[in-house]
Amino acid sequence: MTKSSNPEISVITPVYNGQKYIDQISNSILNQTFSNFEWLIIDDCSTDDTRILLENMAANDQRVHLLILDANGGPIKARNKGLEAARGRFVAFIDIDDLWLPRKLEKQLSFMKFNKLPLSYTGYRKINDNGTVKSHFTVPVPKRLTYKKLLMTNSIMASSAMFDRSITGNIKQDENVPVSKDDLMFWLSIMDKCGDTMGLQEDLCRLRIHKKSITNNKLLMAKRHWYFYRKIQNLSFLTSLKLFIGYSIKGSIKYLL
Repeated sequence: MTKSSNPEISVITPVYNGQKYIDQISNSILNQTFSNFEWLIIDDCSTDDTRILLENMAANDQRVHLLILDANGGPIKARNKGLEAARGRFVAFIDIDDLWLPRKLEKQLSFMKFNKLPLSYTGYRKINDNGTVKSHFTVPVPKRLTYKKLLMTNSIMASSAMFDRSITGNIKQDENVPVSKDDLMFWLSIMDKCGDTMGLQEDLCRLRIHKKSITNNKLLMAKRHWYFYRKIQNLSFLTSLKLFIGYSIKGSIKYLL
């Protein structure tokens, strides 16, 4: 595929030792019906064959650009390096182990332009580590999302998100926010600046759930969410408690799907 001098979308993927997922994610992205994008993959000092596989992929498709961190810095630092290099007006995140359905970029871009949105997200389904769909139900996402609703529970799955830098400006993620709450803080910062947003209520993504992942450890996630309210957002105990109860209820519903 010939590289575009003006890609409309920059796709950003941080990766550390992700060789087992490269075939699946490359098929998912490079076969999108919308093709005017660049794919920035940031290697966070992998110790397996990730870099070799990515170099081969970049040699075969000029839309693929491999960036390499000098030292292992984690996914937030890797994404920020991608944001610095991105040329697209729109930016979409996808983690190395997640997947997109073929019309994800096409449909979401059209949705954002029609509604003039700074940020959007889509529905998704969960898959096991081997790629098998865990449920036939799409995880529900709100049609409209306010700052307050997002603060209660993160309704935006990172690999479903897209934002418009002509509205948000050249923003970056806060590298001081704990991992697992960095995405939430990023979406909140966009909405604090740009206002409410909307979600495309279609199943367009796959979220891979690992048995030992942070997102599958409900107690750890709950502790980090409480810490986010009290220490990162500096909310009062009562406000934090009210939001945490809502987070717990909505989180339980998402867990069952």
